[in-house]
Amino acid sequence: MMAGIKFETHPARYLPVATCGHELNAIVPVQGRWTGSVVVGVDRELSLLFTEQVLGCRPDSIDDDVIDTVKELGNMIVGQVEGHLPSGSIRMSLPTVVIGEGTGLAFGSEIKPVLLQLSCSVGKMSMLFGLIDSSADGSLLIGSAEVATANA
Repeated sequence: MMAGIKFETHPARYLPVATCGHELNAIVPVQGRWTGSVVVGVDRELSLLFTEQVLGCRPDSIDDDVIDTVKELGNMIVGQVEGHLPSGSIRMSLPTVVIGEGTGLAFGSEIKPVLLQLSCSVGKMSMLFGLIDSSADGSLLIGSAEVATANA
């Protein structure tokens, strides 16, 4: 449940090549023991609904308020992930929103992005974790995609 909306989760999976599968995609860079980016993609209607819940009125189109809401959604999700990692494992940078479906994302050959998809009656959203364990001993390395996203 997020923002009063019940979501259905779909099995997490690795992606050999990643694309932005939604109209709005917040890219949140992270640094620290985990390095890379988390991409939170949101369908148009769902982004309008989230913005309506934040502001109390529904925007007519994708505007600065919607973009700010999607950025904040990205921050909140990465903040939740951060809470499940050892203290100091990651530091978030300011998110950027990419508008438009089908934009390709390149994380580098050393990163295998893990995709977690959610759906509800209003639309779909996804979380794409393109992170690598950069600790010297590999102590943060997580195995399967299911384990990597189980607590996100």
